Amino acid sequence: MNTSSKIAFFLRRFLISVKITFWHQLGLDVWKNDIVEKIVIKGTHLFIGNAENCISIFREKYRIKEDKLFVLPQFPTLLRIDFDKNDIKAKFNIPSNNIVIGMIAHYRPEKLHNMVLDSFIELTYEFHNSHLIFLGDRNNTESTAHIFDNLVNKVILHKVSHKVNILSGSRVEEILSCIDIGILMSDIEGTPNVVQEYMLYGLPVIATNHPGTKELIRDSSFLIKNDKLILKSKIKELINNSERRLALGESNRKIIKTYTPDNYVLRLENIFSKNA
Repeated sequence: MNTSSKIAFFLRRFLISVKITFWHQLGLDVWKNDIVEKIVIKGTHLFIGNAENCISIFREKYRIKEDKLFVLPQFPTLLRIDFDKNDIKAKFNIPSNNIVIGMIAHYRPEKLHNMVLDSFIELTYEFHNSHLIFLGDRNNTESTAHIFDNLVNKVILHKVSHKVNILSGSRVEEILSCIDIGILMSDIEGTPNVVQEYMLYGLPVIATNHPGTKELIRDSSFLIKNDKLILKSKIKELINNSERRLALGESNRKIIKTYTPDNYVLRLENIFSKNA
């Protein structure tokens, strides 16, 4: 990413063994817009982002030629471990017959937890056998703690504590093993790791229509804009149709099987060979 890409550039200046340097833009990054950054970008051979929007700044701001820009999504690094679904539901006081909707995401402002929670609260009047789980890290920053606490307070205010779990520090494999629908609504993404993890566990996915997410779940009708009415309709569609949930989940599982370390390395080597 930003810092390591700059270090790589200067190493090439001092080490004759370094032939190619590249800038790796993996999701969100910090742009300095200083003279050092401009020098490094001008002297870097190629730029690799894990989604189309990750390299847009090179194209639009720094006027980098298209033949130096490449999109290379990462592969899931989580090792799938399956826990007994009913055991995990019992652990979190979820009735065994409930359909569980989950959003695994950092409690950061760009992640739209409140939209998902508000949509779910409205749906509870129609669907009594549904449950919502959020999982993230409350203690990452003061901001994440504030967002976490506000979500908890909203759940208490609306008297849905028996229908919603706001979690921090729980094992992600346990949550992935018990949810039936994976959600990721957000203002910005690269190629989201959690969507890959949903797919690894064979889950249907409802997500914001970002370029990196579209790369993963293709032309799915559950790739949507950030609109609460649309989100509610998509959740309802999946709650009402178990066959649809299973079919989408199986399709996602097959797609993500092609995102492997070996395939990643092959594509990376191909990029390097074109720029040697």
